[in-house]
Amino acid sequence: MGGASKGTSLLAEHAESRENYDFQWGQPWGDLALTLDILGDLTARLGQHAVYCRAGKSGAENKLPSDLERMLQELDAARSLIRQILSNKNQAPADTSVKTDA
Repeated sequence: MGGASKGTSLLAEHAESRENYDFQWGQPWGDLALTLDILGDLTARLGQHAVYCRAGKSGAENKLPSDLERMLQELDAARSLIRQILSNKNQAPADTSVKTDA
């Protein structure tokens, strides 16, 4: 099974949510909102996995594995960027036209 079919099945799994977000936010903003939800769910699952990895350990062994810590940081950064894009969506774009006094 290729990567494209896995991505397609993930979108099919979230089809109802995607339709709701597209209705509320429009395209492509609805897709960004859905992506934010998916990243949030993934962050929660990784956090649960991290708790499982640390269960029963003490001291230095209780530290989060560096690969999980890095993944959680990157997911958090991606979620912050998407939230920033969504919060700025209703702001008018800056006027970049050049005005001349001709």
